[in-house]
Amino acid sequence: MTFNRILTAFAGTIGLAGPALAVTVTHDQAAFLGATGAAALVIPNTGVQSGGAGTIGPITFSITGQSTQIYFGLPGSEWSTNISGNDIALSSPEDMLITSSVKLDAFGFFLDEPTTPGLGNTDVCNADCFDTTFTFDVFNGTSLVGSFTDAPGGTTKYYGFSGMVFDRIVVNDVTGTIDNEFFGDFAYSIAPIPLPASLPLALLGLGALAALRRRRKP
Repeated sequence: MTFNRILTAFAGTIGLAGPALAVTVTHDQAAFLGATGAAALVIPNTGVQSGGAGTIGPITFSITGQSTQIYFGLPGSEWSTNISGNDIALSSPEDMLITSSVKLDAFGFFLDEPTTPGLGNTDVCNADCFDTTFTFDVFNGTSLVGSFTDAPGGTTKYYGFSGMVFDRIVVNDVTGTIDNEFFGDFAYSIAPIPLPASLPLALLGLGALAALRRRRKP
């Protein structure tokens, strides 16, 4: 087999599969967890986070945009009884930055929008209730790999992002109203470490050497 034929055959094998073109979103938690194997990210019940940010494992949640404070749980009570475990709440419009110190291939959570007006914390709007619209922009480094606009519509709705590697999600309350929405029941999956870019060339070289050695044997 000549070197050119080896090159052609090997290039054909590595061209069979390619990366997904964009992140997708699903609202079915069971399907998302079953497809991705994402593990739970447990929110501690520690209340307001100093400096507007808090880190759990590889994930950091922080305020951005118009938000002024971020809370992990509500000590002595809870924000939403519709979400399992402790939730995240934000003061002012709910603008939140979710960043990961490692590459992810899946990240999901529930977003709960109360419909009970009035002051308070648990399951209420803490003001008049508004139908809020959110954008979810997903990045891998500086590259935008997914962008979605949705309104939970006064429900508890799941958002599961997957389909390619990413490390940042920007949640933006585009309605800009000051009422309560809560985030919780987070799950994530760390992306496998990709093979070095030089590995295909190294394998190609080894294959070519092996073929030449076979040809030179008496």
